[in-house]
Amino acid sequence: MPDGPPVVLQRVVTNVFAGHWQELVQRAFKAYCDLLHARLAVYERAPITAEYLVDVTERKLKANQAQDNQHSAVVNAGQGNFSVFDEFGNLKKQQVSEDGAEDSMVTAANPAPLNTGLFSFLKNRAGRALSKQLSRFPTNRWSTSIRSGGQATAQGDNRGLGGILEDAEAAEAELLEEANAAQSPDLLLARCTASITRYSVPMEYLNTPSEAMPVNVAVLDTMHAEGLEEVNALLKPFLVDLRGPVPSSPELACSLDFHVGKKNLWAKLVRVRKRFERANEVSSAIFCGELLRYLHSVVLRKNETDTEDQQQQQQLRGRAVSSVMLVDKKSGNAPVALTRVPLELLTYKNNLEAMVSQYNFVARGPQAATVLAGFLNGPVRCQLQRLTEQEYDRFTAAWDEKESRIQELEESLEDKERQVKHITKANAEWGRQERETVAGIEQAHAEQVRSLQDAIRSTEAKIEGALSDQQVLYQSTMQATRHTIDTVDKVADKGRIVSGYLERYEKAHVFSSRWRQYFYVLKHATLTCYKSKSEYEERGPPFERPISISGYRVVQSRTDELKIKLIPPEAGHQMLRFRAPASVGRETWMKRFAEATQFSGQ
Repeated sequence: MPDGPPVVLQRVVTNVFAGHWQELVQRAFKAYCDLLHARLAVYERAPITAEYLVDVTERKLKANQAQDNQHSAVVNAGQGNFSVFDEFGNLKKQQVSEDGAEDSMVTAANPAPLNTGLFSFLKNRAGRALSKQLSRFPTNRWSTSIRSGGQATAQGDNRGLGGILEDAEAAEAELLEEANAAQSPDLLLARCTASITRYSVPMEYLNTPSEAMPVNVAVLDTMHAEGLEEVNALLKPFLVDLRGPVPSSPELACSLDFHVGKKNLWAKLVRVRKRFERANEVSSAIFCGELLRYLHSVVLRKNETDTEDQQQQQQLRGRAVSSVMLVDKKSGNAPVALTRVPLELLTYKNNLEAMVSQYNFVARGPQAATVLAGFLNGPVRCQLQRLTEQEYDRFTAAWDEKESRIQELEESLEDKERQVKHITKANAEWGRQERETVAGIEQAHAEQVRSLQDAIRSTEAKIEGALSDQQVLYQSTMQATRHTIDTVDKVADKGRIVSGYLERYEKAHVFSSRWRQYFYVLKHATLTCYKSKSEYEERGPPFERPISISGYRVVQSRTDELKIKLIPPEAGHQMLRFRAPASVGRETWMKRFAEATQFSGQ
């Protein structure tokens, strides 16, 4: 076989290249894993205390100060004119600095990025804890394994704010919930870090500085980039040599394609990185959650202290009673405070701002913002709701007190008004009696005058009466006769007069008609129309010219029993159609119309 030896040589060369490539890939993968496992340590849950936060904050502040960041420094919480803290212990919005002269002071333009109000409070608590509680707790409080994380957390949380008993009692309710809820995060953390914990790091990385999770995404990206540099340092020379000049003998050339192997290596590296990213996210969530719970307990304690201090300062300044309060001097009851909750809410707001600043300064990992958003939406909202409910209860109590007081004042006012009305009524009665007395005297005088005048007139009347008796007798006789004649005429006419309301049919337009109501008076054969009964009684003019219905024919309607038709005797006269208000009225009008049509002037 002439082609035997070259083929064998080519296979041997290919196997050598493949074996060397596999070895390089394994070494590159191991170097990447060794670097990540050496540079990133597993998160070990440790109790968060005031000492821990003060230590971390001071270290970071010193690091920033070393980087020429003049606005990040540790400042003591004094109360002088040059203090950067207000009466609540929070950092002022503007800082006062000296330019060399005592009278020349300017305000700093750039505020500090860290609101050190909560930090100074923690520093004070840490000092008290160090001096009072140093011998009560073990020294190795910073090391806590994953399996004993819940127990260590409970032990650390029991110390409250820096190991102070009063702070531990204030946060006792939260400690029980944390001890029960710590199991699930521990299991999740152990599950995510199990493979990382089991990994054995070579001794050559013993002195390599490592950073415990959680870390920021930029740190993880930097370590990933360093690992990729190690991988490229191992693979690049081999791949560069393959792209060199072709060997003189074709049997020594490599026909393999290493891009697939490199792609698989990148996929494995990505899986390792995702494993660290997942562990870092879980660690960040646990660490940030515990940090926020502790900081919020500090805020609650500081909120009470600041509120009490502010109230004491207001009492010293003489502003303990609000201007809107109604003080009952007779009862001596203390007024209900209506302005306390705005102070509590403002204090809680300032302390929350300091807490968020302190949290952003200390928190690490990719879940810092998410945990903060969830915490603000959960416990912070509950706290605000509780403060609002307390304010509502206080306001309700004050409202009830003021309402009862107003009711008492209204009753007192009504009593005073009744007294005023009684006095006014008595004065009016006395005035009336006085006027009646004066009127009685004047009336008696007038009666005496009238009696004299009447006597004179009666004498004159007797003289004139004798002369006019005959004429009076004649006139009275004539009047009696005329009255008798009028009475007979009225009795005779009474049976011939009928009046009342009738509805008359009228044509409004060519294709429309309507019924209108008028007041009619039928006397003998004359039918007179008035607009209303009042015009007839007041002797007003008729609405239309009177109509004589003598000779008319009365016809009862077939369709409506209330309708009456008056048909004229001759063509060209108006036919009248009426509608009576009731059947009884129709019979009366039918009877009177029938009599009127037969009436003659005799």
